[in-house]
Amino acid sequence: MLWLQYMYYVDVLRTVIRAERTIDWNLHPLRVSKMMNLFAATGHNHYAKCARLYLQMMERLSMEHE
Repeated sequence: MLWLQYMYYVDVLRTVIRAERTIDWNLHPLRVSKMMNLFAATGHNHYAKCARLYLQMMERLSMEHE
């Protein structure tokens, strides 16, 4: 079970890197939301809080700049 969880988070990190390098702004927020669980589990509470705020800002961006 631990190995499967490790592979899942490696896949999440790989897709975040791919989304940033290919400028895929539809994939990026989805993967950042998956990373929030990783931040909280590893004790990086400030990163989890900032990621939540970042996602809220990204959601408002599409409504504000149409």
